[in-house]
This record gives sequence, structure tokens and C-alpha cells, in this order.
Amino acid sequence: MAKSWVGASGSAFAQSIRLCESREDELADVDRLKIMTVRAMFGDELVPSDTTILKGAYNIKIPTPEHIFSIGMALTLLSKPIILFITDPNLPREFLIRKFYKETIG
Repeated sequence: MAKSWVGASGSAFAQSIRLCESREDELADVDRLKIMTVRAMFGDELVPSDTTILKGAYNIKIPTPEHIFSIGMALTLLSKPIILFITDPNLPREFLIRKFYKETIG
């Protein structure tokens, strides 16, 4: 995975990213299906987009810019994909993606 991460290198968050990157290959396919990642479609000033993508996981983009704003939107107005992922993890990913973008973007 070896990605560059721009953030406070000594922070617990930065350390957790480095730990995850170093152990990503230990995740089984079945474990990856239980993981959801969310990233800003129009850029994140703190976390590069390639750092948030986990192969085999449910990776989505929120149609927003910036880190804090995207977190707020993902947990409020654009929370439907997260709610569906949590409440019905057996729902096919493709359905969630199509449904979210059809309702959100048109």
C-alpha cells in the first residue's frame, strides 16, 4: 500500500494509518467486505484519496470538498449509504452506489 500521507506525523490518527497500511495484506476478503471507507470527491486537504481506498471494501465518495465538511455531510445529509451499509450489510455494493448517486446527484 505504501502511500504518502499528509497530516500530523506524530498524531494517533497518522500512526493508525501507518499501522493499517503495514497490515492491510493480513485482511481476509471476508473482512474487507465488512469495511466501508468514505472520501471527499473534490479533494481532502488532510488525507489523500488513495489513502482511503481499501481493495475489496465498500469505498464511496461523498460529492463534497474538504475534510471536516465532508465528515459532517457524510454523517448528516449524505448519510444514506452509511445507514444502508450498517443496517443491511448483505445489500450488494453496486445497488448502494447506484441508489445513492441517483438520489443525491440526479
